[in-house]
Amino acid sequence: MNLPQSRPARPSRSAIILDTILGSYPERTSIPRAGQRRITWNGFPEEHSRFLERTPHAFLMGLLFDRMMVAEKAWQGPLGLAKRLGHLDPYRLARTSEADLESAIRGRPGQGALQRFPLQTARSIKACAQTLVDSYRGDATNIWAKDPGARVVRDRLLEFRGISQKLANMMTCMLPSIYGVPLSGWSDIDIAVDRHVCRVFLRTGLIDGTPGRTRYPAASLVDAVIRSARRLHPSFPGALDGPAFDIGQTWCRSGGAACREGCPLIGVCPRDRTHWEVGTT
Repeated sequence: MNLPQSRPARPSRSAIILDTILGSYPERTSIPRAGQRRITWNGFPEEHSRFLERTPHAFLMGLLFDRMMVAEKAWQGPLGLAKRLGHLDPYRLARTSEADLESAIRGRPGQGALQRFPLQTARSIKACAQTLVDSYRGDATNIWAKDPGARVVRDRLLEFRGISQKLANMMTCMLPSIYGVPLSGWSDIDIAVDRHVCRVFLRTGLIDGTPGRTRYPAASLVDAVIRSARRLHPSFPGALDGPAFDIGQTWCRSGGAACREGCPLIGVCPRDRTHWEVGTT
């Protein structure tokens, strides 16, 4: 007697999208391994790369400049501030007034500001330096020394004023490749969420929208994106950050998706949400 054979279950659309992302970005979705790789961001000056690579607390402070600015410009802030002050020593920064820091970040006439929000950045830099002095003996490497685990490092970074969920998870993921830090426990590291990541998750259907609604503030989607990434890729949810950000910036853009210009998700993404938008408010 021949029994009917059951058909294998068809993978869900979410599983297909996940497989496409992982296959399209194999190097950026693997668990970070300790090794030392140069900072080679597109168009980023060599002088600034070398400064960040040999000065971990400058890299930490770079996160505080990376706010509502083009990243390649924002990450020039630490060396720019060091040149204007003559140093970037955490002990001296902790003793520097907010007014003096703000003035240095704002720059003299014709110099140009290092950040769009000089006062807010000055407060964050001073608070960062004070936390380094009080909790880590002025040395940023003590934040991740002796492999306390990726989650502990991420939580320690969150204690610094001005470092958000996005920035803390992002820096934790970058530590192995830039500073050779051998961290463990990557299942605890969430996706770093911003509006580009939210837009990709929303338009692809990796998170649900509200019937009849096509515009969303990013803040309202953060928890849903984190839960979705944990469910889709539990061994390392943060692996989905880089690809989603890249797709959001390059193809799944605000103001209209450029699906046919080479987006890796063109064959698996539903097309009825490409006009949905995510804003800061």
